[in-house]
Amino acid sequence: MTENPKPTVTLAVSDDLKTGKVQIGSETLVLDANAVENLIGHLGALRVQLQPPVVPESPRDGSFLQINAPIVEVSRTPDGESVGLLVRTPCYGWIGCAFRTGDARKIGEYLIAVPQPGVA
Repeated sequence: MTENPKPTVTLAVSDDLKTGKVQIGSETLVLDANAVENLIGHLGALRVQLQPPVVPESPRDGSFLQINAPIVEVSRTPDGESVGLLVRTPCYGWIGCAFRTGDARKIGEYLIAVPQPGVA
C-alpha cells in the first residue's frame, strides 16, 4: 500500500463563528480571524520561495482565484513615487500593492477606456 503524499485537509467554523478549525492529516489548529489572516500571510511568504514560481501571465482558462472585492482604496505615498492600491477581500482581508506612478497612470488610463456595458 502506498502512502498518500497529500494529507486530507478539512475546515470547520465554530457555532459562534469566532474560530475555525483547520485539520491537516492528524494535526489540528483552532484559529480566530486574526490568526487566519496571519497564517495566510505566512503561506504567501512560503509560496514566494517555492518552485515553480507563479507564472508571469494570468491563466487564459480562468483557473485562478477570483474575488468579489467590494472596497478599493487608492493612495499616494508621501514621497509621491508610488501609488498604493488596497483591496479589501472577504477571504484574505486587505491586500496592498504599490505601483510606480507611471504604471498607476497606465492602469487609470486603461480603466477609463473600458466601455460601459452595452456600449459598443
